[in-house]
Amino acid sequence: MAGRVGADRFAVLAPRSLLDEAALAEALSRGPAGARCAVRMGTCEAGPGSSAPGPADALERALLALRAAKSERRGPRVRRFSPAMLEEALLYQDALEGLDAAMASDDLRPAFQPVFECPSGRLAGAEALSRWGAPGPGAYVPLLEEAGLAPAHDLHIVSLALDCLRAWIDADLPVVPVSANLACSTLLDPLLARRLEALLRERRLPACLLHLEVSEEAWRLDPDQLRCALMRLQAAGFSVAVDDFGTASTSLSALEGAPVDVVKLDASLLRADPGCGAVVVGAAVRLVHELGMVVVAEGVEDASQARFLEEAGADLLQGYLYSPPLDAEAFEGLLRDGGGG
Repeated sequence: MAGRVGADRFAVLAPRSLLDEAALAEALSRGPAGARCAVRMGTCEAGPGSSAPGPADALERALLALRAAKSERRGPRVRRFSPAMLEEALLYQDALEGLDAAMASDDLRPAFQPVFECPSGRLAGAEALSRWGAPGPGAYVPLLEEAGLAPAHDLHIVSLALDCLRAWIDADLPVVPVSANLACSTLLDPLLARRLEALLRERRLPACLLHLEVSEEAWRLDPDQLRCALMRLQAAGFSVAVDDFGTASTSLSALEGAPVDVVKLDASLLRADPGCGAVVVGAAVRLVHELGMVVVAEGVEDASQARFLEEAGADLLQGYLYSPPLDAEAFEGLLRDGGGG
């Protein structure tokens, strides 16, 4: 027995003896015309006896296991339910309630990590990163996506970042563009460009001051949907960047003709085997330039990496070698000092 339980989730009820979890996940991952689908599975056994859950409870537990499988991008595709997942579910609910309150009270705010021109060292922009008290974004951003709160979160961070830009302009400071990250669910909102334009209009800001970053994970979406979404943003005057490039399996050829202005090379490429990493990064920089796009290298941590990236032709550099993410007051100080270049 099989059926859809919501969105992109489906349930299969079968005798345990007939259900080979790994084989089923592999079979489901094979799409039409040789395409591959990113399939994740969560399983739970049900049956008679006081210790075994009934069908309804088993389904809920299988969904918890599915959430665990989906939360680990490089982890196993199939997760079997364990009691610890119930405890995690309670923590998850507490976290969501806390996030909702944080957005309402502005406890969730942007931090600005500077981006510098290479080789001049001139301040060229900043990435607005979501920050909420003690937990890092890796702890709560995936929860937002799963709970359907990512669009509200993303627009919240954009709004606060634009408030900062307006205040800095009013203080006669030399501002630079600020980039904001968009989750896949945010990106697919057909009214996203209009919502962003409204936020800019309310603050009397031009679109050129807001750049938008889309994770490489977005390239797993339907190609037509993705292209239309990016074209809407570009048509509204926004610069679009592919973030974290190198963390998924997207090839540079997939970017050819894509409505993208900037490619941000992930820090993991710099930390790879020195010889192999240098070859990959060098080739990536050349190919991105051939596509007419700008290259930003993220996660630059030491001077040797910076020298290599300069020699490779990277346009912009970002990382702790230059500056950690700064709160609004500290970044304002950087602007007052002329960018620190």
